[in-house]
Amino acid sequence: MSRPLLLLVLVAGLVAAFWRWQPASDSPATGAAAASSDTGYVASNALLIDTGDDGLARYRLRADSISQAHPGGDIQLDQPRLDYEGSTRWQLSAREGTLPEDASQVHLAGGVEARAERAREPALRIRAELLDIDLLARRAVTPGPVSIELGSSRLEAVGLTADMKADALRLESRVHGEYTR
Repeated sequence: MSRPLLLLVLVAGLVAAFWRWQPASDSPATGAAAASSDTGYVASNALLIDTGDDGLARYRLRADSISQAHPGGDIQLDQPRLDYEGSTRWQLSAREGTLPEDASQVHLAGGVEARAERAREPALRIRAELLDIDLLARRAVTPGPVSIELGSSRLEAVGLTADMKADALRLESRVHGEYTR
């Protein structure tokens, strides 16, 4: 092969390689190229710790897996567990959850359980199918049925607001219960 022909083949190869490795956003994206340029992420055994101005943890959010289908979209949580520390320790869990990108609230769904524990007191257990939590205000709300257990006492209601900062519960309607000492 002559030297000019070899040089031409080499330049053509470099141009082809350069064109092939161009980012998908520089050319009209179709098919798989479009999907790859707008993908999110998946992570296993994830832990999110939100800290205050003092550097102390405000809450911890764990999940078996988290995923975001595309940038700016909601974050899906598999087996989320949320912990608040304080004079009362709150632990919340569910089969799945959704977290907006700004992480201001979390929506828990499927077998939701909230547990509040204080030293030398029986644990309070709340069960529901749905629970929306304002993460910074430490407020949980559900419009649906709830079941509450404290020791051997039980309450059933429809609708609940839990203020986890003030350790206060508000039951909205159809409250039925049994108190045992």
